[in-house]
This record gives sequence, structure tokens and C-alpha cells, in this order.
Amino acid sequence: MTRFADKNENCIAKANYLASVESEVCKGCGVCVKRCVFGAVQIKNEKAQVTADLCFGCGVCAVTCRTEAMGLERIERSHIYENPMELMAKIYTENRE
Repeated sequence: MTRFADKNENCIAKANYLASVESEVCKGCGVCVKRCVFGAVQIKNEKAQVTADLCFGCGVCAVTCRTEAMGLERIERSHIYENPMELMAKIYTENRE
């Protein structure tokens, strides 16, 4: 993580999970909307929908869902560097652009 959000979109780490909704189970109660601090969940056509770009994968929506319609799916959001020096060099370069 770095402190230069305007130069590095990965300065805030998102989890490698993404909220998902089982439409058949969702009752559209809106609890997940109220709980999501990132504004990633909305009610459309009486069902919850997730905006992937806004979702941080924290799981708050999933653990508070009364019908268990919300869940988390594992995804790879970004490359995980095996060599910390390679990552540090990339961050250094991006912050100087």
C-alpha cells in the first residue's frame, strides 16, 4: 500500500473476494445496502445487485444477509508479487510518474 492514490490505484488494498447475490433467494430487504460502507450494493428490481468496481470484498453484506442470498466469491484482483523488492521498485516508479 502506498499513500499516492492519484498515481497508484492499488494504494488501498481490496480483498481477493467479491460479493455476489443469489437473485432467487434475495428478498430485496436492503440490509446489505445499509451495511455496505463502500456503496457497492444497490436494490434494483427488488433484488440486491453488486457493483464490482466498488466492492472491497469485506463480507459485511454477506454476514448480515437475513436470507443468506449474499455471499463472497474468490477472485484474483491483482498480481501478487513473490519478490518484495520487485513490488517496491514498481511502487517507487509509479509514484514518480
